[in-house]
Amino acid sequence: MSEENIKDSILKTSLTLFSQKGFDSVGVQEICKKCKISKPTLYYYYGSKLGLLKRILDHYGSLYCQILATTIANEKDFLKNLTNLLLANIEFAKKSPEFFRLYNTLDFSAKGNESYYAHLQLKSRIDKIYTDLFFKSVETFGNMKGHENLYRISFQAIVVSTVNSVLNEELKDDNETLYTIIKSFVYGVAN
Repeated sequence: MSEENIKDSILKTSLTLFSQKGFDSVGVQEICKKCKISKPTLYYYYGSKLGLLKRILDHYGSLYCQILATTIANEKDFLKNLTNLLLANIEFAKKSPEFFRLYNTLDFSAKGNESYYAHLQLKSRIDKIYTDLFFKSVETFGNMKGHENLYRISFQAIVVSTVNSVLNEELKDDNETLYTIIKSFVYGVAN
C-alpha cells in the first residue's frame, strides 16, 4: 500500500470511529487494528490521536466552510440566504455524514476537553459565515439589530437539528418542509 493510501485509510477509518463512538471513546490501538497498521505508523503520519483529529477537521472543514461561504456570497435576499444555507448543510451532510456528525458532536463537548479546543478554529470560521450574514441582514430586518448573535446561534441550532433529522430519515428535505422551517424561524410559529 502506498504512503498516500495508508494516510487516507487512517484518516477515513478514524473519522468513522470518531463519528460513531466519539473522539474520547476511541483509542489509538483501535484505529491501528482497523487499519492494520502499527502505532508508530499512525504517530509517524499524524503525531497523535489529537493530531489526527486536527487533520480531519482541517481536511473536511475547509470544504465545509468553502461550501457555506460560496452559498451566500452573491445573494442579497435574507430568506434566500437562510434557505441556501440550510440546503447547503443538508447536501454537505449527505455527502459527508460522518464528518457532519463528528463536527457537531465536538461542538457540544465540554469546554475543558482537548477535542473541543481542537475544533474551535473551524467553529470560529463557520460561525463567522453565519454572523456576517446576520449583521449584513439587519438592513432588511431591522428588528434583529442588537440581537444578531442570538439569532445566528438560534438559526445554527435549527440547521443542525434539521440536518440530523434528515440524515436520520425523521424529516424529509422537500421544498415545502424546508420552506416551513425557514418561515417559522423568520416569522415565528404563530404566523
